[in-house]
Amino acid sequence: MSTAKKDYDLRLKWLRRQVSASHISNADNKSKAIWQVINRERRNNSHTFSQAQLDIDGESTTDPLKIANHLNQYFTTIADQTLNTQPRTTLINLHEPLTMINHTLEHFPLTNEQEILTIINNLKPKTSTGLDDISARMLKHCKEALTPPLVKITNLSLSQGHVPSALKQAKVYPKHKGGTHKADSNYRPISLIPTFSKIIEKVVLKRLIDHCEHHHLITEGQHGFIKGRSTTTALIKFAEFIIDNLEAKKPVTTIMLDFSKAFDCL
Repeated sequence: MSTAKKDYDLRLKWLRRQVSASHISNADNKSKAIWQVINRERRNNSHTFSQAQLDIDGESTTDPLKIANHLNQYFTTIADQTLNTQPRTTLINLHEPLTMINHTLEHFPLTNEQEILTIINNLKPKTSTGLDDISARMLKHCKEALTPPLVKITNLSLSQGHVPSALKQAKVYPKHKGGTHKADSNYRPISLIPTFSKIIEKVVLKRLIDHCEHHHLITEGQHGFIKGRSTTTALIKFAEFIIDNLEAKKPVTTIMLDFSKAFDCL
């Protein structure tokens, strides 16, 4: 019996290594995939379970309903609370004057099955779901059957300028950022929207980006949410600016700032 158990454990360990190796080799971002494997193994080796606990009005509670209601209230009001505590400022003496946008996007071109299929194929095969309980992995398995109705729904949304209410509902859960688990300020909301909503979003995004690029509405300094650009390219551009000026014997001054609850206030 002990020999069989040993063989089983060795076989299981080998299979786990194969799964991890396959995950890394098939990933576009190898570094991220490696850290995913490391973090997964760290979680598997930690068998401790801590019950959710939160400080509410000076009292600690483990009641899931009270915690959920409090965090919901906190997440929905934090933007107004943050903005109300900030002094109002006025932008003056801009380095570059603002220009009016005269090119409007009056209608969105309709989509087709090929575009929807391409979007589905490019989705990461995640198992997480919104309130519809349909994951990206499931959609990829059923793409041939679901593409035609998705095309119809998306085109109706584009032509009527309306998004179905069910596709705007999200499953929200709190993600711990760091620090004590008992403080509501140490959590940020993560929204899981329906997978079908992601399809419509990507269709609309492509048309918005095409419009902005065609009319040169995106500045060279924009690195976020632009294909081929990221925080890495922003840092490279920043470093090049510093190096070029230092080599030219010019002084360089940087001003760093951080926005409190930036994404919550958008």
